[in-house]
Amino acid sequence: MKNPAKNDKHIKCDVCKKTRARSVDHIVPRFILNFVDWDNHQELHKQWSNLVESKENKRYICVFCNSIKGHKLDLDNPTTKQILTKMLELIK
Repeated sequence: MKNPAKNDKHIKCDVCKKTRARSVDHIVPRFILNFVDWDNHQELHKQWSNLVESKENKRYICVFCNSIKGHKLDLDNPTTKQILTKMLELIK
């Protein structure tokens, strides 16, 4: 994730290419963690949470594009595939 200056509240969005207010997008959304029953898988939950919160799973895009994306997975984004593959490899 490119790190703009701390006081830089606007960025050129990677999605729409417009300069707008920035927001952090989780490429694989945190919401994905809600789809698993973690009662018997606490270690896996910790590992998946770390992947979802990792730098490689975050990017700055504008607030507008992030709100449109919501909880969706962009399967055309190579990072989505990499993170999901890592998550699945952790299942034993």
